[in-house]
Amino acid sequence: MKLTFIFSTKKHWWAIGARFIEWADGVPFSHVCMQIETEAGSQPYIYEAIFPYSRRISKADWLAHGNVEVKSFEFDIQPWQMSLLRESLYEQIGKRYSVIELAMQGVGIAFKGLKKKINRISWKIENELICTEYAMRVIEKVYGLHGDRKPKMSLRDVYRECRLLKGVE
Repeated sequence: MKLTFIFSTKKHWWAIGARFIEWADGVPFSHVCMQIETEAGSQPYIYEAIFPYSRRISKADWLAHGNVEVKSFEFDIQPWQMSLLRESLYEQIGKRYSVIELAMQGVGIAFKGLKKKINRISWKIENELICTEYAMRVIEKVYGLHGDRKPKMSLRDVYRECRLLKGVE
């Protein structure tokens, strides 16, 4: 089984929200999702937190929605990690997308002076999440990472975590 963290963007010119996230975080992508491939040649599925609800979607359908891969990190899942991976993916499906959290995080990133003040406020609404939170929950559960994580992880932070897991940094 393979787990791939995909950092992506939207190819549509009118995806203003995506362009804002890329600009504010200083990265060439606006989204992170997880791809699961159970065996070579099988249809991969994407797990993502997206408006209005987090979901599981085929890779073909995901690409048809205008998503473009910018960078990815592929990991082999060991047999002992499989149940942890499935649990971490499935328990998030159907949760509402947290538009408020995304907006506040975006403001904090774009206006660096406000970031510390915004991060002190809990914008978290129970049973809602954004894409970076979904990815970090998977990373923490599958790889047993329980450090002093920031409550509001940016795309840049998740990208860094993937690089560390891959041994790139």
